[in-house]
Amino acid sequence: MICTRVYPYLMAALCLVGGETAGHAATISYADAVTTLASSCGEDIRKLCRGVSLANNDIGRCLTEKVAEVSPQCTTTLADVTASIELRRRAQSIVARECRNDAENLCQGVVPGEAHILHCLIAASRATSRECEHVITDAGWRAQPDGRPGLSSQQIIGGLQAAAGAAASIDPALLAQEARENVNRERGATLPAWNQLSGLPQLTVEINFEYDSIAIVPDSYRAVGLIADALHNPILLGNKFLIVGHTDATGKREYNLHLSQRRADAIKDALSTTFAVPADTLFTVGVGEEEPIDPAHPDASINRRVQIFNIGQVE
Repeated sequence: MICTRVYPYLMAALCLVGGETAGHAATISYADAVTTLASSCGEDIRKLCRGVSLANNDIGRCLTEKVAEVSPQCTTTLADVTASIELRRRAQSIVARECRNDAENLCQGVVPGEAHILHCLIAASRATSRECEHVITDAGWRAQPDGRPGLSSQQIIGGLQAAAGAAASIDPALLAQEARENVNRERGATLPAWNQLSGLPQLTVEINFEYDSIAIVPDSYRAVGLIADALHNPILLGNKFLIVGHTDATGKREYNLHLSQRRADAIKDALSTTFAVPADTLFTVGVGEEEPIDPAHPDASINRRVQIFNIGQVE
């Protein structure tokens, strides 16, 4: 039995990985965890933690520091959600160690590499040892679709999965430079470097922020959690991803460019800290209002969006 601790500034909770089935504590997806948090604590967050980032568990810290003002329901939910997120993070980090013997027995001849080995173990369909099965389950890789309407982690995986042998040559710094230079040109100018993104595996996600802020609103926590679930899936393991922030044309172009960059960075920070997606696989760029979906109506809300692109294998 392996016990993992919860962040010290949150209520203590017992997290089990492996061990006896009767004492095994199952996890829920990152998306379900933060959806529960948003549902139970949304009002408290809006009232007490306005402007606080989803990254680094800052929301949890804020609610804990103001526990005297937080609703009892939120306090209980916060402890449960934090424990579940930490348990899933822990499980995903120790699969290779806990399943080493299973991999040697079940995955002989499989192409080397963590992603290939994980695919093999998951496909083994409970032929693995009890300890390995528990940790794979807690990592979320035996999960079934929950049937909820709207975006799912499986849709994100499908949108971002690259074809075998596909490669991309994308320079985020060049994209950022081109966007900055375009601010001083007439609207509608062509962005050659950005045209390279059109053929890549990609997904457009609606993630809303507080007004003129980089704080993600609770109603959008689920979208970030779904992205985290997808990026942790072995199918996408070993890939790099570009997060692109867009705004509408309300306000000054240079300010919108800066805001979109900060919001893209905020999503990366949440994914790489709270949800433990490796930071070196995530890149960001803000393009402001320079690449609208609806050029005829640049102020339209449809132009405010986040795009995620698979830009190739980690080198």
